[in-house]
This record gives sequence, C-alpha cells and structure tokens, in this order.
Amino acid sequence: MSDPDIILSLAGIAKSFGEKAALSHVDLDVWRGEVHVICGENGAGKSTLMNILAGIHQPNAGSIVLNGKTVTIADPIAASRLGIGMVHQHFTLVPSMSVLRTCFSAASRAGWVSSPTAGRWSSAPAN
Repeated sequence: MSDPDIILSLAGIAKSFGEKAALSHVDLDVWRGEVHVICGENGAGKSTLMNILAGIHQPNAGSIVLNGKTVTIADPIAASRLGIGMVHQHFTLVPSMSVLRTCFSAASRAGWVSSPTAGRWSSAPAN
C-alpha cells in the first residue's frame, strides 16, 4: 500500500460457511479522515465482513493491511490490540432517534461538533 491516507485495506476477502459463500473477493480501502458506510440488503455479508475485522470470524482468503502492515486478526483481543473494536447492533441500547439526531449525537460525542447542547435531545418524538 503506497498511499499513507489509506489506513485499512482489505483485498480479496472471502468467507464461506459450509457451501454458502458469504463473501467473495471483497476489496475495501478505508481512508483517513473520511466516514465510511457499509450498507446492503439482508444477507449481503455486511456483518460477516465486520466480524472478520473484529476477529470474530477468520477469512478463507484475502489480506488485511492496517497502517501499511499486513495483519492477521485471530480473535477479538487481537483486534482490540490493533485498535479495532465493534459495537454490535442492539435496538434497546439508546432511545429511538431520527437519522439526523443519531448522526448529530455521534458527531458530538466524537468531538466534531462543539455546541454545548450537542447530543442533548428532548424526549419529544422527532418531527
């Protein structure tokens, strides 16, 4: 990897569960300073890909390069040591919010928004 702004690069990632191919030849570059989204239909392999990055599953093929070095993520502890963590989807962790409020709340917690009221929302339903 020659571009220092690519902090994570996945190349040719494949994962099968028995005869079922969950991922086939997945390539992904994650660039420093950008927000990336993995989206797709149910069964498209989003969770499988993230579980590989989190060390929960092992790829059957492909490579992972983190900060210019090829890495093997054997388990979640290894992922954590590399600075990789995963927040699993759980609908009851926070109250329901609109997409805008969810994004703004995350941005305020990350320090991207400096308003003193950032992330503080009333319990009134979104309009």
